[in-house]
Amino acid sequence: MRADSPLTRRSVWPTRALLGCAVFAAIGALLLVALTPLTTVLALSAPVLYPIAAAVPVCCYLAARRWTARAGSASITAVLMGLIALPFTSLGALVLIALAVPAVVVDLVAGARPSRARWHAAAAVAGLVVGILSLTVFDNDVLQPWIIASVLVVRVASFVVAAVVADIVARGLSRAGILGGRRA
Repeated sequence: MRADSPLTRRSVWPTRALLGCAVFAAIGALLLVALTPLTTVLALSAPVLYPIAAAVPVCCYLAARRWTARAGSASITAVLMGLIALPFTSLGALVLIALAVPAVVVDLVAGARPSRARWHAAAAVAGLVVGILSLTVFDNDVLQPWIIASVLVVRVASFVVAAVVADIVARGLSRAGILGGRRA
């Protein structure tokens, strides 16, 4: 066998990181499906509160990104989460876009090894992007300028809080001896 054979090359994505992404995706999909009735009602009746409930599953792909310490892991986890939740959400195939777009933004803005400030900035930018996307699910009669501004502010804040929670989860897993995608 040659030295550069696919069977002898070391994988860019260790199995531990991929399995971790899959676990976070499964947990996130369960949270997403469990919160679907609440988020549906909030999107129609209280759009300013909607981003708070919608940010709960986001913690999972952000935690996967922090825990694996690999650019792209938020995107992989979000797509897997969307595929798992797809048959059970009222959004249907749009759930893939709603999850994947902010996850890609986080991966792009955060970079390979983000500082804490850059990590929070990536979450804020992703929150703004998904906040703009989420305006499409609201009833046009409800959308007043102050509601749009409030939704965007709450969406950004909820993503930053989700990033803080993801940090806590990733550090807790590492302290418990559950190593991420990179060796400590």
